[in-house]
Amino acid sequence: MPTRRLKSFAVVVMVAISIQGASAYMEYSPTTMAKLCKSPRIRLLKVTKFDKEKGVVIFELVENLNSRNDKVKSTWAEKIPDGDDKVRFFRQAIPVADAGGKQTLEWVAKDKTAVMFTLETGGELISQRACGYVFIDENCYSVVYNMAGDYWAFIRAEPEMSACYFGKVDQLCKIVKDVLAGKEVKVPTKEPSSKTDFKTRSKEIFDALNANR
Repeated sequence: MPTRRLKSFAVVVMVAISIQGASAYMEYSPTTMAKLCKSPRIRLLKVTKFDKEKGVVIFELVENLNSRNDKVKSTWAEKIPDGDDKVRFFRQAIPVADAGGKQTLEWVAKDKTAVMFTLETGGELISQRACGYVFIDENCYSVVYNMAGDYWAFIRAEPEMSACYFGKVDQLCKIVKDVLAGKEVKVPTKEPSSKTDFKTRSKEIFDALNANR
């Protein structure tokens, strides 16, 4: 496999979780906002409950930002017959001992919002494979869906995604909608202060995906 393809989060995800028929992908390192907006699901979430000591955060769905812009079946369709718009809550497990997890938990507060871009399976494998990026104010982290526990597990902090977007969630929502509407958008970004070794990151991603199968 060519090196340039190995350096794509999409390839890592596709190989590890065998997503078929997905019309979008999430590259690393890092993608552009235009490509990220091709993700099958883009959701605006709001913090409703949390326990920072246990590292549990409950998000409520505020809006499906691209529900009318894709034809990918929701991972939740078998659980909720009426589809994705009936899914209201997303439980996330954030590791309190992890530096990136700690930073995320410091951000957490009631009613704070986040945008979650996910790549998900469909068909017979529904709800079994899903992963993505969660953007919070001036920060980002990756997640993978744990079917057995019915929660989203934190994989790692993704500071290099600041090269894709760096700013507040409110502004990101508007940018996503403008991109999906085909408008030309100037996306605020920030050059990462450091870069992660690709092999190290790949191992973290694969380990997380395998642990949450």
